[in-house]
Amino acid sequence: MWKFFLLVFLIPAWLQAQPIIALDGSDFTDAVVAPAETYNPETVWNYLNSDVDLYLEFGFTSLMVQNIIWDNEKVKVEVFRMGSPADAFGVFSLKILGCLHRDSVYAFSCNTRFQYQMAYGIFYFLISGEPATENLQQRFSSIAAALMMKNPQQILKIPEPFTLPALKQGYNNLAYIRGPVGLQNCMFPLQNLLTTVRFGMYITLITQPDNVIYFARIAFQTPDDLFRFLGYAGLMQGNVPIPNTSTNDGLYREYQQIDPLTIYFLQSQVAWPIRAIISEK
Repeated sequence: MWKFFLLVFLIPAWLQAQPIIALDGSDFTDAVVAPAETYNPETVWNYLNSDVDLYLEFGFTSLMVQNIIWDNEKVKVEVFRMGSPADAFGVFSLKILGCLHRDSVYAFSCNTRFQYQMAYGIFYFLISGEPATENLQQRFSSIAAALMMKNPQQILKIPEPFTLPALKQGYNNLAYIRGPVGLQNCMFPLQNLLTTVRFGMYITLITQPDNVIYFARIAFQTPDDLFRFLGYAGLMQGNVPIPNTSTNDGLYREYQQIDPLTIYFLQSQVAWPIRAIISEK
């Protein structure tokens, strides 16, 4: 298995532009593998009843759908091609908030009795089946492995500082959001700070006995977007940014510049500095 993941890391970027390779009868000789159906941003509305706006916001370009049928089990496979690995992770992260079984087989995966989801490079896998037999979970992981082999990708590397010790407890809450539809579908109460702001944001939730902390790494498209956000957050005095503030409704907010368009941002109920979050200890 480690050799496979080493190979994935070495895959040239141009492979990410290749079409989605469907499964066929040689992948599962004991099953009937139906022909694949494909959809693009114009035709996907004919297939999906919901969440189309969310997929489009994350750069959706195509969807491949297949059914695989064993004697007493039917599995539906949906593979969404998104705009980037971060976008695929973004869809995944918003779909599985609260998932109890994370990364049990592969990185960025979630499984339940009836469903398996995974972010893999620029792809978001949604694999579902019925009835919930003992074999179904094994079917899901076998299908995911076959798709990965046919569609090699580079694994997303989560940016700093989300692998640091203070942030590990919030790993299962980590999400990537880049627009208003994603904000409407998340549990993070920052919608009013990002109105009309163009951004890409990794964000997580950390709970303490007397505190709830929202910590984010936010990349803005332009300096105007950055300053608009700081203004909404109360982190501007006149035209000058300030490092932290306490709002009238009792929230503590702080930011730290990483580069001209990227910041760390913290919001908490009790004052808690960013330096305590990004400490190596």
